[in-house]
Amino acid sequence: MVTVLTAGASDSLELQMFTCANCGEDNVGRDTCKVCGHPSVADDEGFTIPLVFQVPHCPACGELSPAGPCIHCGAEVPEADTDTLAQARIKALGPLLDRAVVLRDSFENFPAPNVPVTAGQYRTTLGDAGLFDMCRRALELAHLAGTLDYSDERSIGGNTRKTLDSALDVLSSLKDETARIAWFHPPDPFGEVRELLISIGRQGADIAVLLLRVLAAGTVSDARAALHDFQGVLSDSAAFGRLSEVLDREPVSQSDDTDARIALALGIEGSFSDEFGFPDWGRVFSAFSGDDQPLVSLGRGASAYLSHLLPGTTGEGNHQAAVLALSAVPLATLDRPFIGHKIAQQSVLLLQAASARDEQLTRAALGYLPSRLRQTFATIERIRREVRLLANAEVASREEQVEAVVTMYKRLAEGLFRPACHVVLCLQEIVEGNGKPIAPDLLMLGDMEQRLTAKSDTLDGS
Repeated sequence: MVTVLTAGASDSLELQMFTCANCGEDNVGRDTCKVCGHPSVADDEGFTIPLVFQVPHCPACGELSPAGPCIHCGAEVPEADTDTLAQARIKALGPLLDRAVVLRDSFENFPAPNVPVTAGQYRTTLGDAGLFDMCRRALELAHLAGTLDYSDERSIGGNTRKTLDSALDVLSSLKDETARIAWFHPPDPFGEVRELLISIGRQGADIAVLLLRVLAAGTVSDARAALHDFQGVLSDSAAFGRLSEVLDREPVSQSDDTDARIALALGIEGSFSDEFGFPDWGRVFSAFSGDDQPLVSLGRGASAYLSHLLPGTTGEGNHQAAVLALSAVPLATLDRPFIGHKIAQQSVLLLQAASARDEQLTRAALGYLPSRLRQTFATIERIRREVRLLANAEVASREEQVEAVVTMYKRLAEGLFRPACHVVLCLQEIVEGNGKPIAPDLLMLGDMEQRLTAKSDTLDGS
């Protein structure tokens, strides 16, 4: 990797500054390392970032040289004043540097993981989080920076600033997804994965911070100091190598059925499903029947599992928290829990925003759900009966089997999906200040899909 710094005064001097990838020596005004002779750029792996600085003449020999020992005679050269282009870069890119520092600091002190999952669930979690693609895009920020214009004040304050600001949006998404994957407790043999992913995310943030320190430097000396640290972080691939080793391990033999997943969520072994693998709510709510206060114990387990969504909720000594099992168990049984927990988090944030805007209207919107709860359980029982008929081959013809599956899908859409979408739309209307919640009977599924698609909130796309 190499950064080209073009320095100008009454005349000009072009300097190549790079930290040798072979021995770590800093080099100025050379194409090869002065210690080991290693080239500044190997093959086509490098990139250039042309920056213009004011550079003084050496007081001893009169030649142009950056501050410090003169590159011609060795005499001490004083620092030059900050020129207009450097000032333009500081003004335009300084706020981006501040934003990058805040993002980098946000990679520290993630809460301890509270969502236990099986090895199979954890693998899907890694894929659904999209961290590897976002890490790659974050690391490509340096190459992107090399394509931008730093020689024109209007370009610096316009397209250059806008492009780098958009690149920081990727870093912000990386932080959000890293925080979400940090919820999940990695099972054996993936115990190191969580910390490695956090480390890689932090490395991407470090790259952004150090790169912007180079770009927003006022003098060649400042740029040179930031460049040394930048190239050191950019060349560090230890965490990537270790992550690859850990992910190649064979998972420990472990049950991955509905019972095993619910047991992890509630913190107690047991049988919680029917003969078709569906959660049996009678068994769930009697899971702690041997305890003095079984509902309190159930609430404690469900609260711990959902603590990342409901901070401050412990369920200690509160039998009412047992109702949280109705949310914890469905999330725990998902093959792809990352998506489910992400949607749950977005739903909580939407609810908080709506309540802050108009608590009375928010309560009215939520009041629609209790009236549908009995119907929801009835829908689940009908689907269970229809699955039993299919499993026992009591639906004879292929046409009847297809019809039965389509009927189950319709029951799910009308009995579960439609009420949830209705509440989401109502809450969004409240947040946007559009008045009263939508009447529940006015929207069909197609209408809901169109309204959700028209929204920009990430929850709608989920």
